[in-house]
Formats: sequence, C-alpha cells, structure tokens
Amino acid sequence: MKQVSLAIALLAATSVPALADPPKTADAPVRTMLKFNPLLLPSGEFNMSVEQSIMRNLSIEVAGGFIFTDYWEEVNNNSDFNFTNYTGPYINDHRYETATGWTFRAGVKYYIKNLNNKGAAQGFYMEPLFMLKRVYYPDVPPNNVTYFNDARKTVYGGQILFGFQAIAGKFVLDPYLGFGIRNKNYSGTQYDNGLVYNYSQNYFAPTFQMGMKLGVSFQ
Repeated sequence: MKQVSLAIALLAATSVPALADPPKTADAPVRTMLKFNPLLLPSGEFNMSVEQSIMRNLSIEVAGGFIFTDYWEEVNNNSDFNFTNYTGPYINDHRYETATGWTFRAGVKYYIKNLNNKGAAQGFYMEPLFMLKRVYYPDVPPNNVTYFNDARKTVYGGQILFGFQAIAGKFVLDPYLGFGIRNKNYSGTQYDNGLVYNYSQNYFAPTFQMGMKLGVSFQ
C-alpha cells in the first residue's frame, strides 16, 4: 500500500510543473506586420504593406499605395538605357510630373532559414509576387496643334524577391532585392487637327528591385 501511495505522490509531483509550464511546440505565434517602404518615395510612390504569417515559415503580404508623380518615367524614356525603347505618343514633362495613380502588390513569402528559431516571419526569405500599377496623366486643353487626352499607363508583371526580415521587439526591418519582368501599356485618345485616334502600345522589359521596408509587428 505504501508503494502505491508513493507512486501516486511522485506522479502528482511531476504533473504539477508540467501543467504550470506546458512544453513549447514548433508552431510560432501568428504575426501581423504593418510596413512602410521609404525607398519608393523618390520614384513618386507612397506604399504601405501588411504581412500576415500563417505558419512559422510562410506568410502572405499585400501592399498598396498611390502615385504622386511619374517624373522618372520621362527620364527613363529619354535615356540611353531605356529597355522599353519607347516610341509612343508624346507626353510632355508637365504631364509626367503631375501624374497620379495607384499601385497594388501581392505575394507569398517563404522563409528559407528562420532567424535563430525565434518565431514566425523572420530570417532569409523568397517571395514571388504580382504587381499592378495604373498611372493617369492630366489632360491637355484643346489647341491648334496635336495634343493628347485621356493618356494613361498600366504596368503589370511578376517578380521574385530575396530578402532578410528581422524583428526586434515590435520593430521590423525588411531589406530585399529581386528581379522579374513587366509589361507597360500606354493607352488613351489622341486628337490631331480635328481627328480622333485611339492608341494602345505595349512594351515588355526586365526589372530589378531593391528596397527596404520599416514597420511594426503586432503579435
């Protein structure tokens, strides 16, 4: 009888610490991160993104923003390094500089190596993503020479990004670089001495991306 009582006592003693401090599992807590990409501002884009982890090594990221200028597109179209070889309708500097629009990106991030096994959405990652951009150029009032109305640009394509995401407390640092391909479509209505023409021109080009996102983590 004493042996049975001793066994029960030992079992109870070992069970109490186990209940008080349950063993840690391999599943990391879910993270939601809100990030801002400051390096896109010089190109005329304000961009915010939300990343939601769904498991330790996998998360979904959605980004959106607005465009407040397309000045660098004019510089690109007139440079010797223009991959698109743009020969479409003339858009003057003022229309590039005062262009507006919006952007959308969506991707899936796979974390190849977790950072010190500290939690979800940390370490080296690879992210295939889809991007869509729409730019509207302001109208030009009628005159006696050729002018263009309703000019716009649509850009879409795919990219693969490689980066390293680190989380310190609630602060998130996410530098990355990558490459891909995109299509630019210039479309609109051209007015020329009373005649009306609808135009649409496509240009495929490779892309190279480099940036850094800063943000906060909610867990």
